[in-house]
Amino acid sequence: MGDDGDKDGFWVDQPSSEKYVRLIKKLLNSKLAAGRGEIGDLRASEIALIEVIKYLHSDPGVVKHGIASPLGKLVRALHDLLRGAKPPLLFDRKSDKHKGAPAETARAILRAQVNHATDALLAAQISIDEASKWLSKELSEQAVTETRGKRISATNIKRWHKSDSHRVEY
Repeated sequence: MGDDGDKDGFWVDQPSSEKYVRLIKKLLNSKLAAGRGEIGDLRASEIALIEVIKYLHSDPGVVKHGIASPLGKLVRALHDLLRGAKPPLLFDRKSDKHKGAPAETARAILRAQVNHATDALLAAQISIDEASKWLSKELSEQAVTETRGKRISATNIKRWHKSDSHRVEY
């Protein structure tokens, strides 16, 4: 294990590569269990987050300084959400700060990223049909899906691109 100092003056001890490999295996197992329908995506996310916290907590500096405590709050909120509660961390939103429909949701950000990638391919003189097929394949290979786990099809990519109002023509 190596010691790494940081600018705040405390030391952290990086967990071993063996612990990292065990973490990756546990993350993969929860992902595969969700893929087989044995557990839901939210439960798989809770398990994955718990495993990441355990890994981080193998460093005494992380524990001593409470570095992972925000992740612990998120795990507790997921735990409660899975049991039907509406944890304040996830549901208390200051309405006066955000009027109207939620903005910059994960879905909107993903759509913008896909549209940006599509723009780059079109700028390289690749047709929209070829670009959308290639991009759909790449996203699928990287397990990038819509927020509800649905594969992003070439048809969706073309529809998203067409409906984006600030699009420039190539």
